[in-house]
Amino acid sequence: MSRQQAKETYRVYCGIDVAKKTSVVAALPTTDDVIHPFDITNDEKGIKKIRKTLERGGIKPADILVVLEPTGTYYLPIATLLYRAGYDVVVINSLTARRHIQAMLEQNKTDKIDAMRLAEIAGYIRGQLNLWQEPPQIYEELRQRLSLRDELVNVRVKQLNRHHAVQSRPKLSDLDDERKEIIAYIDDKAKSLEKEMKKILWAHPEWGKTARYLHSIPGFGVYTVVSLIVYTLNFTMVDSAEQLASFVGVVPRKYESGQTSYTRLYPFSRRKRVDKLS
Repeated sequence: MSRQQAKETYRVYCGIDVAKKTSVVAALPTTDDVIHPFDITNDEKGIKKIRKTLERGGIKPADILVVLEPTGTYYLPIATLLYRAGYDVVVINSLTARRHIQAMLEQNKTDKIDAMRLAEIAGYIRGQLNLWQEPPQIYEELRQRLSLRDELVNVRVKQLNRHHAVQSRPKLSDLDDERKEIIAYIDDKAKSLEKEMKKILWAHPEWGKTARYLHSIPGFGVYTVVSLIVYTLNFTMVDSAEQLASFVGVVPRKYESGQTSYTRLYPFSRRKRVDKLS
């Protein structure tokens, strides 16, 4: 899946502020037509409302550029349905959106304002934006298993903390054994998920080739390999080794202001990673 850039001109520039169940849509037509921000539900009914509003006057889906932020996974249904309808969709970095809002000296924060600012970004830097494409089915199969494994690891950590916390209290052998059984069960389920992910990923013609190469590198376990491939969509979300290093968080970022100077490492996707259960 290769990355494509947005066109230089569109007839409508649209921004969508996505929430869990509903979203706000703002649009900036290049004509004298005025489209006021409106609410939609995050489903096919909401997409129909978008199409009815934006495609009036003979405007084609390919002439509409939509920009939205990756709000958790809530944006996926909207992005997917609009992509399938023929719209050019951009999932913009949240930091880019925040910096634009700050540059506009916006004092208020509402969903309508955020949607309008996203529409403005679509119009201002359209030719520099990379178009979003619907991920292949393997993405969902791996992404949901990754999430479940992460949840299991978090539960495991809590169980270990509880196990250590009771060591200073009167020992109850039966409960101690049950805690160990719970931890062992979590370990088995997490390892089982890793085996499932490896089987799915290794069998894929494109992603599997990348996975086998990464897995041949010392220190790259199944979890790390799957995470890298999933979160970068098989490295189509990065254009260079430098971008990948920055994304992973191994490039120190320097900050200097007056007498203040420091460097900081930002973790991979700002989340904790555990490649081995220990």
